[in-house]
Amino acid sequence: MSPLWRDELGAYLSPYRLCLVRMKRGVRPTPVAEHEQRLEGVKGDSFGPALEAFAAMLAQSPWQGTATRVVIADHWARYAIVPWVAALGSAQERLAHGRQLLAGLYGEAVEGWDVRISEAPPGAARVVCAVPGELIAAVRAACAAHGSAILSLQPQLVAAYEAWRPSLPSSNAWFVSVEQGSLAAARFGRQGWDRVHGVRIGSDWMRELKRLQTFGRLASSSPEEGQVYVDAPHAWREVAAGTAGAAEASVLQWLEEPDKAARRMSAPTVMIDFAAPRARVTLLGVVLLVLGAAVAAGTYAEYRLLTARRAGLELKLEAANRHNRHEPGADARSVGFAEAAGRMAAELGTPWTALLAELEAASRDTSGQVAVLSIEPDHAKHNVHLTGEAKDLPLALAYVERLQASRLLRYPMLDSHELKTDDPQHPVRFAMTAEWREAP
Repeated sequence: MSPLWRDELGAYLSPYRLCLVRMKRGVRPTPVAEHEQRLEGVKGDSFGPALEAFAAMLAQSPWQGTATRVVIADHWARYAIVPWVAALGSAQERLAHGRQLLAGLYGEAVEGWDVRISEAPPGAARVVCAVPGELIAAVRAACAAHGSAILSLQPQLVAAYEAWRPSLPSSNAWFVSVEQGSLAAARFGRQGWDRVHGVRIGSDWMRELKRLQTFGRLASSSPEEGQVYVDAPHAWREVAAGTAGAAEASVLQWLEEPDKAARRMSAPTVMIDFAAPRARVTLLGVVLLVLGAAVAAGTYAEYRLLTARRAGLELKLEAANRHNRHEPGADARSVGFAEAAGRMAAELGTPWTALLAELEAASRDTSGQVAVLSIEPDHAKHNVHLTGEAKDLPLALAYVERLQASRLLRYPMLDSHELKTDDPQHPVRFAMTAEWREAP
């Protein structure tokens, strides 16, 4: 069977239920098998019962040997917004920064978890997500044991946002995904998410409805820009209709089946996937590959022609230079080039990886209650300027004192601090400067 028409299995795992649907691919994909199973007696954050039920269903004939897309409930996911730091030039450094922020927010609870970070244009914030490594490994093992290839493995908030993205506005709104036991919400702008929240919920429907309305008021002072788009079971909508007044419920937009004729494709993309990327062969891809090969062949032929012409011009230039006098400004230009190369070497020599590791260790030593917000180097002075937030001033001072024992930093000094009165937690925003040592 062609990969274009192979059936796909969609699986949803949560602490309270397991959902499976097998889709027959074609011009109009249709479901051919569905299964929903309630999980009783689950305690705490255990994902064992959900995994056991998932593996048992994969062993049965309707679900074996299919390409599988797995969605994991937000009950087992942790999110954070990663601000843009221009000095972080590689994906590894940005991922290390994301890990540090997660450790600052959740402490040792996320230690050893698998972490992924979204892509974003320069200057825009990114989203980092952590999921228990044991859960990811168990899902992969169950699929491999029954001949199922994993196409994607995503947390619920990301998967639901991507599914509803064509029906959302371009910016300045909240997207909320609700499931039994968990509620996750993200506020998005023109370049992606800029705030994310996750809470555990119970059976108090009215309290959670008011929480959604609060998200709407926080989103924007303009009602048109502060809408809250909710992806939730139908029971929530019935409760909302029965308990909320028209004025209170107007801020909530309960997402239904989208009207394909009205799809706007306007909300920004946020992609986080814990599955290894897999290449899919499509007719369009083959056509583009052939066209690309033809363009590459023509470009290579033109390159060879230009290379031959350049070689001839270089020979003529070398012959002409023998008759020219030594230019007085040549030495000055050489010195300028050397200075520029020295500055570039200084930037490349900054020990970012070791420095980020040291800052992450210092955050752990302060019980994860200190988060670094920005890092700005000064290559001329060999200094680095840090901005961070701590629960209170003693923790900020303890963080500076911890860095004074570092082998990579010298003379860490607290430059300023400020109590954030507009934040309910009243954290302390502080700035400090230190001189870095060259890596041994």
